[in-house]
Amino acid sequence: MKDKTLAVLCYLTWVPSIYLVLTEKHSEYLNYHARQALLLWTIIFVVFFAARMIVNSIWLVFYVPHLEVIETSVGFASFIYAAYCARRCYLGVPFTIPH
Repeated sequence: MKDKTLAVLCYLTWVPSIYLVLTEKHSEYLNYHARQALLLWTIIFVVFFAARMIVNSIWLVFYVPHLEVIETSVGFASFIYAAYCARRCYLGVPFTIPH
């Protein structure tokens, strides 16, 4: 598989980035993007679960209908940002997370 395609897959899903970071026997380009994608997915998980914890904390005090839209919006926005990073990687535009 080409390095560019594999780097894009790292941004779209987190499993290839974990494998590539743990093996580190690849090109410098692929290692860089795998580490960066793993950092991105770690940030996404932390932000999503923080939003989830805030919503659950509010629901412990009183119920606000349709508050789960916040969780859905955070998850959707995170995936859109990951797809944006994957596109920039595919086009060869240099960037760092967060940029």
